[in-house]
Amino acid sequence: QGETGKAILNYKRAERLIPQDADLRANLDHATSLIEQQDFGKIGFIEKWVMGFIKDVSIDGFAALLIALYMFVFLSAAVFISIKPVVLFIKLPLIICFALFVICAAGFFLKISRINQPWAIIVDKEAEVRYEPFESATAHFSIFQGNEALLLKQKDSWAFIKRPDGKAGWIKASRIEKI
Repeated sequence: QGETGKAILNYKRAERLIPQDADLRANLDHATSLIEQQDFGKIGFIEKWVMGFIKDVSIDGFAALLIALYMFVFLSAAVFISIKPVVLFIKLPLIICFALFVICAAGFFLKISRINQPWAIIVDKEAEVRYEPFESATAHFSIFQGNEALLLKQKDSWAFIKRPDGKAGWIKASRIEKI
């Protein structure tokens, strides 16, 4: 219906509940392909991989994975301490599982941190972001529908947002919607 920004907003809301859903991912990718993409800078391979991993696993999935890894590390450590002959066989798996546990714990906390941040989606076709919260203020940059921004504060009918590249400014609050 021409409201791609609102479609992306609702897909992003659903993504928080069912991140592994293939239909949701396909619809979100299609909607994202219809908007004007803004280049907010290049991200590195590791950051892209970590963010993809975090996006694809739900909080419940992280919790289950952490419990399983914790149990394996705990039981392996108990066997490692109590039965000396198996030390050679269990040392490497114990180290690997502990490293996976630390990585998953970091991902879990990053996921929770990202969800708890007040992200918003631009729902208008194009919106001017200004230096000050006034209609007569100088335009700082434009942002297009479907793009994400961090909602930092609100003042009257204005919202102070920050793009992923760090650029920030004031936008009419009616032009964005919180995820």
